[in-house]
Amino acid sequence: MQAEKRCFWLIVLAVFTLAAIIQWHIFMSRDVGWHLLAAERLLKGGTYSQDFLDVSPPMIFYLLLPPLLIQHLFQGNLILSFRVYLFLISFLSLLTCFAFTHRLFGTKDRLMHGMLLLTLAVVYLLLPVSELGQRDPFVMVLIMPYLLAIGTQAQHKDLTLSPFLMVWVGLLAGLGFSLNLQFFILFIMLEFYLIQRRALVFRVESLMIIAVFIFYLLSIFLFFPDYITQVLPLVISLYTSTFNDSLPTLADSAALFSWLAAFLFFIIDWKKSRYQPLFLVFFLAATVSVILFLFTRKIWYYHQVPTIGFSTLLLALFLAQNQQPRLRHSGKTIILCILLMGLPIFTIAQLSFSNWKKKSNPHNGINQILTYVQERAEGKSVMVFSTTVTPAGLLIPYAKVNLGSRFAGFWMLPGILKRENESLNPMQKQKLNEEKQRLNNMVVEDFSRYKPKLVLVDIASSKEYLSGISFDYIRYFSHDPRFVHLWRAYRYQTTIANFAIYGRG
Repeated sequence: MQAEKRCFWLIVLAVFTLAAIIQWHIFMSRDVGWHLLAAERLLKGGTYSQDFLDVSPPMIFYLLLPPLLIQHLFQGNLILSFRVYLFLISFLSLLTCFAFTHRLFGTKDRLMHGMLLLTLAVVYLLLPVSELGQRDPFVMVLIMPYLLAIGTQAQHKDLTLSPFLMVWVGLLAGLGFSLNLQFFILFIMLEFYLIQRRALVFRVESLMIIAVFIFYLLSIFLFFPDYITQVLPLVISLYTSTFNDSLPTLADSAALFSWLAAFLFFIIDWKKSRYQPLFLVFFLAATVSVILFLFTRKIWYYHQVPTIGFSTLLLALFLAQNQQPRLRHSGKTIILCILLMGLPIFTIAQLSFSNWKKKSNPHNGINQILTYVQERAEGKSVMVFSTTVTPAGLLIPYAKVNLGSRFAGFWMLPGILKRENESLNPMQKQKLNEEKQRLNNMVVEDFSRYKPKLVLVDIASSKEYLSGISFDYIRYFSHDPRFVHLWRAYRYQTTIANFAIYGRG
């Protein structure tokens, strides 16, 4: 038995090592690069309206403060500090999960126990690929011990758990649910489920989750009221319905296929399982995740990770359970399950390979831009006119520049241009004009404040999120004479990929 434990932990170590190798050879998430800069500005007393006009509430910035503090303390590499921090959080989450799984499975089902923890390691560190540290994958790492706590307590109704352990579980889950408030739906569902199973209304971990959430809301109202009064209205007006993908696009996603596979085997296997509560908890988590994915209508991979992750956990448990003779299904059923589990494995391999190719090729557009900017503006400010967070989110950590803007990507623009083509009443037109004027004011203020050394302008004929629109950033902002005056200081230098680069004279 001790040999089995050592073998298992060696395999987990191998997963961590493989994940570290992959992370070393790919770019970090562009959104995380920007979020780290925004967190640094927050640490220095910055505000949403003046320093980082981001659509995300501040929890993601709170959670990214530790790697910044580590970097400042040891004068180290920010990318390395961030990744070490994420690996440490993942390891602590995995250890906390182990505190429940060894109570849940005991020594009877060592295969299921090992398969679950091994799959957790894969889901934590391999599945996100370049989106490691993004909000939704981060949520999954933080709430997973809580999900296992629910499954364990529902399975063993007379089980007593350490209050210190449950405070820790509640703290992690409180941070996780606050990181993406939409997942509070899952929290409410699981609480009602456990109340129905054990008639326990007040528990240490649930009270801790609520306490963290209340303190988080208070922190927003006390320290970042401008998110409520200024940013949130813009998000509702210009963001939520602008970046949506079509339903056929969503239907062709890895997330939906993964959930359908989990749904199929949940129907087949749930009634036969000795661990019905755990299966149900993971199925509810996968179902809530896929509903949120379809509801928000954004195909971005990091939104798919929770659905794929929870579905993969279910399929892994199904495979392990069906190695027991009394529950063994036909060979065809098990082969089908293995094939369906191949989807997340293929996704990890394909994304890892494509991201490795992107970083390792010095001649592709993004690497040429990073090299050019670092050689001419390292330690200086640059501004990027683009509707996406690329390349700004990569320039910050890799070219070691400051972003001379409160925007990583001009997320307000697609919404403004979309609204201009809609039939609006006089009040709506006035509101839109105010939003346009506000955007112009912010661009002028940022130019005056940061005096960027370089300015990168997306000149692609078909710009992302502006399809069907012939759009010129400089011409658009040149309607403001203040911008025209500031722009006179810049001269064209070169074009790399679809970005024209201008330098301050």
